[in-house]
Amino acid sequence: MAIWKEKYINGHHGTAMYGCEAPGFEPRSDYDNIRDNWVYFVEACGFTFQFLNVAQLSECLAYYETKYPGSTREEIGAADHWEVQRWNERLPLYLREETKRVKVVKALKKAQELIVSNKVVERGI
Repeated sequence: MAIWKEKYINGHHGTAMYGCEAPGFEPRSDYDNIRDNWVYFVEACGFTFQFLNVAQLSECLAYYETKYPGSTREEIGAADHWEVQRWNERLPLYLREETKRVKVVKALKKAQELIVSNKVVERGI
């Protein structure tokens, strides 16, 4: 398990949780260098999660805390399946196995504690 943060670089860090209820960063000027935006990473069971904020991490944690998330089928109209996949549908299925799901929940909870207490270690690109 590893938890770290990197300074957000537009074009390098994508929106991994596309379709998530929690928004990402608000748009800002290229000259606004007063505040840093951080991207948080959590590595668990050979997979690296990427979050733009704590709200995204909380949504992911809620998803993995449910033992049986149930069906989320919805009408997609004329779109192809890959055009409307939500963030949780793109995750590897092996992470839903019970032993790995428990480890992922543990890692996400630890990451949430570290982010809220501002104790996440910075790592460069």
